[in-house]
Amino acid sequence: MSSIMIDIETLGRRNDAAIREVGLVAFNSDGTIISKRQLSVAPDVWNTCGRTFSGETVIWLLANPNIDTDFNCHSYSELISHVNEFVSSHLTIDGYIWSKGHMDIEVLKDLYETINIPLPWEFWQPRDLRTILDLAGDNVAPQTHRAIEDAEFQTDQLIRILASIKTTLNQ
Repeated sequence: MSSIMIDIETLGRRNDAAIREVGLVAFNSDGTIISKRQLSVAPDVWNTCGRTFSGETVIWLLANPNIDTDFNCHSYSELISHVNEFVSSHLTIDGYIWSKGHMDIEVLKDLYETINIPLPWEFWQPRDLRTILDLAGDNVAPQTHRAIEDAEFQTDQLIRILASIKTTLNQ
C-alpha cells in the first residue's frame, strides 16, 4: 500500500484560494518514504483561474518572506499536471491521500473543478491527519509554511502514530 501526504500553502482560507506551493510525499505503509516533490507556483499565476486572496494572508506573507522562489509551475494547469503525475506514479488503489485537515484537499479539488480535470484519486481516499493527531494527543506543530517541509513533518507524525497504534493492537 502506498499513500500520499499533501500540504499546500495558499493566499487565503477559502476553497478558491490562490495556491503558491504544493508539497507531496509518497510513502509505504511501513513508513518508507518513496518520493517527495515541491511544486511552487509563480506569483503571476496566483490570481488566475478565479483564485482569491485574503488580506491577512498577504500581510502575513509580506512579513514572513520564506517563499520558495524556485518556481516550477507557470500555470495552474502545469501544477495540476505535476500533481497528477506524482499521484499516478505513487498512489495505489488501497492507499490514501492524507492532509492535515480538509482545507488542502478542498482547495485542490476546487482548482481541479475550475480547470475541469478529474481528481487523480477516488472520493473515498482522502484522510485527515488532524483527527489522528487530536486522538493521539500529539499537538506538536512546527510549521515552516514551506509545503514540502510541512508534508514531510506530517508524514513522520502519521507514520509514528500509526506504528504506535499497530504495536498497541498487537500486544
